[in-house]
Amino acid sequence: IAIDMPAGEGCRWESGEVGVHFSNEDGERLLVLTTRMFDRWGLTDDQRTTVLGRTLSEAEALVRDSERASERDELHLRMSHLMGIWASLQNMYPHNPEIVQQWMSRPDRRIDGATPLQWIDEEGIEALEGLRDLLDHELTK
Repeated sequence: IAIDMPAGEGCRWESGEVGVHFSNEDGERLLVLTTRMFDRWGLTDDQRTTVLGRTLSEAEALVRDSERASERDELHLRMSHLMGIWASLQNMYPHNPEIVQQWMSRPDRRIDGATPLQWIDEEGIEALEGLRDLLDHELTK
């Protein structure tokens, strides 16, 4: 994933019954990468809150809170979908970073002319999953 990730700093994850589980350290690392991705997309604080389902400061506290496991797993799943979306966009448009950077805010005919941000605002995590599936499907055509 091309978002300035230092060499050797990947994230280990385990797929559980529901969601994706990261260690606290990897969750923190993933949140840093997610924030960089938001910067590349030019998202406002309100848009970041919409996509994460919580404010950035709430997300920072949550990735270290093992007592709120179900909320933390849901945040991890959101970030995992976002990484998948970013990776798919990078693969679809390797020579056109402008499309990748503008994608969240551009109307898309595949989602009835809404922007991905609008769809996420309306449907939450289900929209993130749908967007990831849509892009993955596009890549396999």
